[in-house]
Amino acid sequence: MKKKFWLFKCLLLLSVVAGAEAPASAADEPNSGLEVPERIEVFRIYPCGACDELEAFFTREGIPYQLYDLKKDPDAEADYVRNIGRGLLPVTRVRSRFVRGFKPLQVLKLIQGEAIDPPSPDEQMPTGPTPTVEKPKLTPQEITDQRINSLRGTLERIMAQYDEVGKRLGGEDQLLYTEMARPEIEFKVLSRYGTNDKILKYLASGRDKGHYDKTVRKYVTLSRRTVRKRHGRMIAINERLLKKWKEPMEQQVNEQWKQLTQEILAQEVAKAAPEEESGEMETGSDNKSPVAGGADTNTQSKAKSPEPSKHEEIMIVR
Repeated sequence: MKKKFWLFKCLLLLSVVAGAEAPASAADEPNSGLEVPERIEVFRIYPCGACDELEAFFTREGIPYQLYDLKKDPDAEADYVRNIGRGLLPVTRVRSRFVRGFKPLQVLKLIQGEAIDPPSPDEQMPTGPTPTVEKPKLTPQEITDQRINSLRGTLERIMAQYDEVGKRLGGEDQLLYTEMARPEIEFKVLSRYGTNDKILKYLASGRDKGHYDKTVRKYVTLSRRTVRKRHGRMIAINERLLKKWKEPMEQQVNEQWKQLTQEILAQEVAKAAPEEESGEMETGSDNKSPVAGGADTNTQSKAKSPEPSKHEEIMIVR
């Protein structure tokens, strides 16, 4: 009985050893139909969705590869920049050929040594300094138009703050604000702070809520007093009557816009004049001495440029 047991144990051990030494079948080998080169290199960074897809593809196909993280491996980054060049990631390299991005068919062709598609221009980053595009020089009139458009936008944001207060008024007060007080407030803001960017930005920010409320109520009260002086009773208020007072104020606003446009244009022309005269002096077209030309330039700029406006505080109604 003991001999049979030991004989069975020896046979079992021999079968196990024979099975371990037997060569694996073709079905057990990963991707047996693909001849894998000795070294397949993958360059990637983290995070990168396309890089994750490429790694999953290699794992699924059973293709061994060498992975390099460009952010953590300085030597791999130097090799990548020197021999491949920066651009779209990931990059699969076999010997001296490479494929950018997640392109399974191109990667398989690369591994098999077949011809691959050339990289598109958007996959490669441009080398060398980026060319600087010279912006066309604007004329004084174009600069003035830009500043006026910016000023109009700022004034619209300022008046929107006053309109919020005016909407809360009811009945005749709201009509007084729309037809009489609003054009007057717009004219006051434009005439006082049209050239003061600091105050205009503060008013457009909408931070001082109390200022808008007090200003609207002040000018609505003044409009009501004006109507009472002329007609005695508020019942006399009607749209046709108020429009007669609104049109002159709107005309004053338009005249103030024209005056501001002329002032800004004069400033830009005064700035452009010294540059043009200095260019003429360099070319030597005039026979005048540089000293005399410089004196004339300073005189003209002083005559054209308006006096700097003094700093004015925001309208505060007590």
